[in-house]
Amino acid sequence: MAFMQNGADPGSGDWKTAIWDTDTTKTPTQYDLGCLVGPGGTITLAPGRYRVWVKVTDSPEIPVLEVDDLIVK
Repeated sequence: MAFMQNGADPGSGDWKTAIWDTDTTKTPTQYDLGCLVGPGGTITLAPGRYRVWVKVTDSPEIPVLEVDDLIVK
């Protein structure tokens, strides 16, 4: 996952490791992607608005998608 400000596109050094959370109690199975943000987490962000991106690495495709906004207060 990448967390970008000011409309920037993520570069190679912006990507942070994320985890998949699988909920098999739902039909169809629900897959959520997560990255711990904050002190002691994968990344600590200053207050502001961030555009969240995900990159799923597979072979041969590697889709890169804008997901949503994250507001850090």
